[in-house]
Amino acid sequence: MMLWKGHRRRSGRTVLLCLMLILSVFHTAWAEELPDSQMSEVATPTQTVAPATPTPVVEVVEEITPVPATVTPVAEVAEESTSVPEAAPLETPSVQAQEEELPPTEVLEEDGTQLPTGPVLVVQDYQVIQGDTVPGSTFILQMNIVNYSETASAFNVLATLKIENVSVSLREGATNQVYFHEILPGEKVTVEFPLKVYSYCSEENMVLSMTMTCYDANAVHYDFQTMMTPKVDVERTLLVSSLSVPKFIHRNSSMIISATLSNIEPVTLQNIRMHLSTQYGDQVTEVGTMLSGESKTVNSIYRFPEQQAEIVNVYFTYESLSGQQYATQTQEFEVVVYDPTENTDFAAAGRLSTQEILESLSQGIHIPGTGIQLPIPVAALILAGVIGYIVVMYFALRRKRR
Repeated sequence: MMLWKGHRRRSGRTVLLCLMLILSVFHTAWAEELPDSQMSEVATPTQTVAPATPTPVVEVVEEITPVPATVTPVAEVAEESTSVPEAAPLETPSVQAQEEELPPTEVLEEDGTQLPTGPVLVVQDYQVIQGDTVPGSTFILQMNIVNYSETASAFNVLATLKIENVSVSLREGATNQVYFHEILPGEKVTVEFPLKVYSYCSEENMVLSMTMTCYDANAVHYDFQTMMTPKVDVERTLLVSSLSVPKFIHRNSSMIISATLSNIEPVTLQNIRMHLSTQYGDQVTEVGTMLSGESKTVNSIYRFPEQQAEIVNVYFTYESLSGQQYATQTQEFEVVVYDPTENTDFAAAGRLSTQEILESLSQGIHIPGTGIQLPIPVAALILAGVIGYIVVMYFALRRKRR
């Protein structure tokens, strides 16, 4: 029992010591977190025990209070410092004076338009002379260079021609540069370059660039460039495989003209049109676009209002993708227009002219949609062979049935 009581007393002391230790730790941590102003307020009650200590505290406070008064001059200094940049604009007039001493680069007209004061070189126009641009031929490309400046001359002008196409080049011994000592304001000079087009050229346009370098009176360097695309006369063929026009028609009846077209070019042809021309006017039938290697059959319907012999002209127009225009050769046909009920003699003439029809057939038989025209003997042999094959097969089948 005594042991138990002693143990309880020691345990109670231990608990009390632990509580005091915890309280001291919390007090220390709390004191560190408090600001100095609150710490002074907390410390003053503890110092009331000693009567001599409160007097210095008041004196310290009196010494600290004048400190805010010293802050006001700082604001004044800041205001004075901000006023210092006001003296900076004093240096700007010298910079502006230097800029005014430089030569002007632009001139203002009355409407405010800005014009350059230096030379302005431009290729005004160009043309092909002494030859043509058909593949395999030679020609001279003539250009006119103009100085569009009204006041400045161009000195030490060097004009250089650059060719972008691999199938177009300068002729042997020719140079691609021309030199001028001076080109006056508004003056026009002419330059010529001998060129040649190779036979394998398939491009429809040349791609040329003219670079012009020069100097003004103040030795300022200028560069100018002009792009040019002269056309190359590359032939694009639209093959008309067959063209069928009736020879006799009744008055006020419709005539059908049929044509088979083939694009044998390696490029696409566009805006293909079929033109029929008579004394009554022209008729255009749109065909459209044909890809490389494509074939197409075109039909056009035309009606003749009068009874007489008519001349019909048929041709085709088409374009390349670059816009170059082409046309086929015009083919002429004579069409007899008649009315057998009103003019028997004319009808008889029409019937007698069947010999002409037979003569035209003797030239061959056209297979529609293929562009193939077979001579009459060949067509007769093929037809006889087909008939003979049918007869042989017929009798062979009859023998099997027996």
